[in-house]
Amino acid sequence: MTAAGELLIELRAAGITLAANGERLVIGVRKGQATPDLVDRVRAAKADLLALLSPKPPATALVEATGERCRSHVNPADWHDTTATERGWVKSVCRKCGVFIGYRPTSLN
Repeated sequence: MTAAGELLIELRAAGITLAANGERLVIGVRKGQATPDLVDRVRAAKADLLALLSPKPPATALVEATGERCRSHVNPADWHDTTATERGWVKSVCRKCGVFIGYRPTSLN
């Protein structure tokens, strides 16, 4: 796990949210949570945190860095379909973590 991944897990455990908005980090903290040390650590890891939080299909850098995986893959809106195979099947993977979900037919005919 990378240092930025460890920092992101630490922030989440403390209830602090972090998101990428272009080249900026948006941090959600309660009053008094943003200590000078925390701000310095986030600033020092800004480039790596932006890389983790920027959208990447379908296996995200966030999963690679933190090892976190989705708990379930029941929502088809979270699936990413790859190209159909020769036999008319589509391979589906999770958009969030890249885990293989399964194959499904391209048509029901």
